[in-house]
Amino acid sequence: MAFFDFVNTDLFSVHDLNDMIREIGCSKDDTMYYHYRIPNLELDFGLKALGNDQDVISMAQYVPQNRVINVYVEHGSKILQTYFMSPSKVVIEQLDDDP
Repeated sequence: MAFFDFVNTDLFSVHDLNDMIREIGCSKDDTMYYHYRIPNLELDFGLKALGNDQDVISMAQYVPQNRVINVYVEHGSKILQTYFMSPSKVVIEQLDDDP
């Protein structure tokens, strides 16, 4: 478990989340799926996909009232049923700086 404080939700993106996860030791080569839990809901009903900017905006609405949002990371796995049920799918790939 790791905590990141003073995150500006207006500028936050999935790319920032990637950086945070790598900072705690996950490999950039791992396939990663992110989910957040809606505060005050159990995992069975409150777990939502966190894969694109719209998902980040949806998550950010809970920050002013709760201040702490739990984000869950599934890594090293290629298939997650919850992502197939979600309208939000994302593929993360690293682009080279060369043109």
